[in-house]
Amino acid sequence: MLMLTSEELKAVRAAIQEGGKLERLWHNLLERTERQICTPGLVQDGDTVEWWHLAWERISDAAFVYAVDRHAEAGQWLREVVLELLDKPGTEWHGPWFRGRGNPQHGVLETSHVGLAMCAAYDLAGDLFTNEERAKLLEAIREHCQEPCKRSLIRMKDDTGNISNWFMVLLNGYGTASIILEDRSAVEEALDFYQTATRMYNGDSYGESLQYWNYATLHLSHLNEMLIRYDSKLAERADFLCYVRCIPWAVQSLLYMKPLGKEDDPVYPRSANFGDSAAIYRPSADILLHIACRAKNAAPMEAGLSRWLFEQTYDRLELERNELGTFAFISSYQFMTMVHYLDAAEPLSPEKAGLPLAASFETGNVIVRDGRTAESSVIAIQAGYEPLQVTSHNHYDQGSFILAHRNERFFIDPGHACYRLDAQAKSIATESHNTWTFEIEGRSEPIAQRSIEGANFRNPSEPLAHRKLIGTMDGITVVRSEIAGVYGDPIRRAERTWITAFPHLLFIVDRIVADVPVKTRAHFMTNNRDNKLQTNLYSDTKIVLRRGGAAVKFFLMDSISDGEASACRRHMSWGHMHQYYHPQPNQEGQGKEGSAVRFTYENQCFAKEHVMVYAFAMDGLESIRGWHMYKNEAAQYFAEPPAHEGGIAVGFEQQGQILVTDYRTNRAYRISDKDIQLV
Repeated sequence: MLMLTSEELKAVRAAIQEGGKLERLWHNLLERTERQICTPGLVQDGDTVEWWHLAWERISDAAFVYAVDRHAEAGQWLREVVLELLDKPGTEWHGPWFRGRGNPQHGVLETSHVGLAMCAAYDLAGDLFTNEERAKLLEAIREHCQEPCKRSLIRMKDDTGNISNWFMVLLNGYGTASIILEDRSAVEEALDFYQTATRMYNGDSYGESLQYWNYATLHLSHLNEMLIRYDSKLAERADFLCYVRCIPWAVQSLLYMKPLGKEDDPVYPRSANFGDSAAIYRPSADILLHIACRAKNAAPMEAGLSRWLFEQTYDRLELERNELGTFAFISSYQFMTMVHYLDAAEPLSPEKAGLPLAASFETGNVIVRDGRTAESSVIAIQAGYEPLQVTSHNHYDQGSFILAHRNERFFIDPGHACYRLDAQAKSIATESHNTWTFEIEGRSEPIAQRSIEGANFRNPSEPLAHRKLIGTMDGITVVRSEIAGVYGDPIRRAERTWITAFPHLLFIVDRIVADVPVKTRAHFMTNNRDNKLQTNLYSDTKIVLRRGGAAVKFFLMDSISDGEASACRRHMSWGHMHQYYHPQPNQEGQGKEGSAVRFTYENQCFAKEHVMVYAFAMDGLESIRGWHMYKNEAAQYFAEPPAHEGGIAVGFEQQGQILVTDYRTNRAYRISDKDIQLV
C-alpha cells in the first residue's frame, strides 16, 4: 500500500489500543463507516448530496477501515460499491447535468473526486478484487479520471483567462491517478502542472476566499503527500510552503468556538467568512495534520499552529455527517489525519507563536482583536488588497467588516448558498455588506461596487481597493482603506477609517468625495440568525442591539455634507445570513430572508463631499446601559464608560486629520495615511 505503509499500519493499530485522541478519531471514523454500510450504495437515507459529492470520503473511509481492521462488512460494501461504479457509463463520472458532456470528455470537479475514491479503494483494499477486476479498475481510473483531468489541465494552463481552485482539484485527480497507475512520465508532467498551481497563492493568503483556499489546498496537499510516498526525491520539486504560509491567516480568521443553537448543542467554529466562505468554516483536518507533520522542519511555527488549530476545531469529533467533507462544504477529516497525527508537531498557540493582535494579509483581510477570551472583541475588515494571484468567489465587499463581541457576531458577512439561487445573487451584492452604494440625481440604479475578479498571476492588474494604514499604539488600533476604485466615476474618494479601543469601543469615519453631487447609502448587515437579534431603535441615529449575552450601542454620531451639518434617513430591510454552502437549494445551511437585518443610513441631500462618523460601544446586556456616546464641548465624538472615568474621543483637526484622545491616559494620537503619532 502506498497511502498506508506497513509501518504506519502497525503504528496506527498500536495507537488505537493505547487510547487518546487517535483512538477517538478511529472510533468516530469506524462508527460513521458502519452507519454508511448498513445499506447498499453510496447514498444513504438522510443524505442531501448526490453520489459524486460524497464518493471520496465514503469509499476512502471504508477502505481504511478494511485495511486497519479487516472489517468484513466494510470490505463487502466497498467491493459492491466499486464494482457498481465500474459498471456505470464513463460519462457518469463527470458530475451533475449542469457540468455538460463532451467527446472527448474534459474533467470536472466530480471527475477528480470519483477518481480519487477509486484510487483509495485500489490502494488500500486491492485484495478485495480479482486480478481481472483490478485491471478493470485501473483502466477506469486511466480512461475516466487521468485522461479527462489532463485534458482540462492543458486547456486551463494555456488559457490566459481566469484560473481557480479547479486547477488544483483536477491536478490532484491527474497526479494521484498517475501515481496509482505507475505512469512515471505522467507523474513528471503532473509536477510541471504543480508549478503552475503554486503560483496561484499569494505570499500569506489566497485570492478566492478562505474556504476556497481550503478546497484548493486539500487537493494540492493530497497530491504533495502522494508524491512524497511515491518518490520522496521527486517530491522535493513540489513546493508546499505556498499553502503552509497561509496557516497564520487561517488561525487569525478563527473568531471563536460556540454552539450553533442551544448551549448544549455541538460546538462549531465561527470564522471571518468574506467571499464565498462558510460562517462555520474550519480547515480540513487532513490539511492541518499534513502541515503539522510534513512542515515541522521547514516551517516549525506554521506546523505548530496547524496542530493548535486542529486541536481547537476538532475537539468534538461527533460533528461529522460525512457527506459534505471532501468538497469542503463542511470541513471534516479523512484517514490521513490519523496517519499524520502520530508524528505531528506539538500544538503552538497564537500567543506563544507571537501572532499580533492586529494582522493584515495580502488578499485584503485585516483582523484586529484584543485577545482570544470569551470577553474579547474582534473585527475582520476587507481593507484593500495586494495584486491577487487568483480571483474567484469574491463578493462586492470592499470596505466591509465583521464585528463580534463576547462570542456574538453582530455585524456580519452573508456568506454563500447554492450558486443557482436568487438568494446567492443577492448575498454577494454590495448592499448586502457593510459598505456603501451611492445615488446620483436622475439615475434610477445606485452606483455599486464592480468586480475585482479576472486578475491572476498571468494577467495581473492593479488593486481597486487599497489599505492605506494599519497601526497600533497603546491599545488603540487604526485601519484605513481607500476603495474609490471599485466604484469608478464619479466617485473620487471613498475612504473608511476604523479606530478600535477594544474590547469596548469602535469608531468608523467615512469620507466620500465625488465629481458630481451624490447621496451616500451606508449599509450595515446585522445577525438575526434564529430570530435572536433584539433591536431597540432608540432614535433615528441611535440603535441598541442585543444578542445572547452581549450588546452593542450603534450610533450615527454626525453627518456632514459639503462642510455643513446634514441629516440622514435610516432604512431597515432584510437580507440573508448563510451558515455554509450546499450545492442543492433549500438546505440546512441556507439562511432565510430575514436572517440578516440591514440598516441603511442615506444622506438626505446630494453633495460632492460627505463625512459620516459612527460609534460602537460593546458590553454585557446590563453594562451596556452605562455607556454614553455624544459630542462633547470640545466638538469631539466622545464615548464614556459606565464608571464615568476615562473614555475615548475622536475629533478633526483643521487640516482634516483625525485626532484620537484617550482620556484614560490623557494622551492624544494624530492619524495620517502613513502612521499614528503621539501628539
